[in-house]
Amino acid sequence: MGAAVLRARLPLETTFVEQIDEPTDEAVGYFAEVVERLGLAASAALVDSGGEPLNGEPPVPVDLLVNVSGNLRCKRLLSRARRRAYVDVDPGFTQIWNAQGLLSVDDHDVYFTIGENIGRPDCPIPTGGTDWRPTRPPVVLSDSPVAADSVHDRFTTVASWRGGYGSLEFEGTRYGAKVHEFRKFVELPSRAPGTFEVALDIHPAEEQDLALLRDQGWVLVDPRQMASDPLTFRE
Repeated sequence: MGAAVLRARLPLETTFVEQIDEPTDEAVGYFAEVVERLGLAASAALVDSGGEPLNGEPPVPVDLLVNVSGNLRCKRLLSRARRRAYVDVDPGFTQIWNAQGLLSVDDHDVYFTIGENIGRPDCPIPTGGTDWRPTRPPVVLSDSPVAADSVHDRFTTVASWRGGYGSLEFEGTRYGAKVHEFRKFVELPSRAPGTFEVALDIHPAEEQDLALLRDQGWVLVDPRQMASDPLTFRE
């Protein structure tokens, strides 16, 4: 979506590139369907771990590669860019994994993070000597217009109860996963006015947590119905 906006507003030729390590026909088909619906079919490419295109053809070379979450890891692909910008959208995980040798953020020229405190003296997250520049997730207002006539009767969010990552430990401090941190303010709906609705990806076997959430007043809805693809997520 961002590539289409950039192409329309700025004198730039842009391509959206996604890397997948275990490609399947279903995954390649899904990628093609999504970029088509977003108007990016002519400027998008899906590549495997070796940088070979599975759908579309990435440009060679490029002036700037914006590597969101470091998803593009193929050295061959990175080498095609004259300048590389790493954009961290998992602050804490990225820096601690890098410090523990589980993730490398090397091979980039400039680094951004949505963790606005990283690098400040009172922030315990390690920088690894990297100059992390704070930024915020961009919102293209023309693609997400204000819904002036919509009903604003609840606070909403989309979340995964367990998430894709476990807890972190660094220098004697344990950083809990989402489930552990969420429980700390589980009483929010019962202590504040308003309706709190979450499209929560939680396994039915999590019976105690499901009961806890409902008892405290959380309204749970099906994330597959509310945010199953980029367009429904945006809505």
